[in-house]
Amino acid sequence: MTFNGAEWSGHIILPDHGSLGGPGLAVLDDKLYCVHRGHAGDTQLWYATCDGTSWTKDTKLPAHKSGNTPGLISYRDKNADRSQLLCVHQGFDDRAAWQAAEEAERAQAPDGRPA
Repeated sequence: MTFNGAEWSGHIILPDHGSLGGPGLAVLDDKLYCVHRGHAGDTQLWYATCDGTSWTKDTKLPAHKSGNTPGLISYRDKNADRSQLLCVHQGFDDRAAWQAAEEAERAQAPDGRPA
């Protein structure tokens, strides 16, 4: 759904994007990032981006599973030269875990498998 300042649009179904829970959303470099758990018993974390027109295919965050909805923020730490995304979620053994979006994208092979 989108809001034009006066009213909300109808629901928009994202094809081939399923989830066991709500998503974590954040904006970075004019893209909306969506991180979510898989569907049908899949606790793997996945992400997709939207450029304002269309969504990318889901991509696995390598070696990250979660029992709950992930949190996602865009931030710049005092030593960084640009903004980045940080995803925080319930890890494998109920400990908090995190993944920077840049690390996830570097860790992906062209076919979407972990490199």
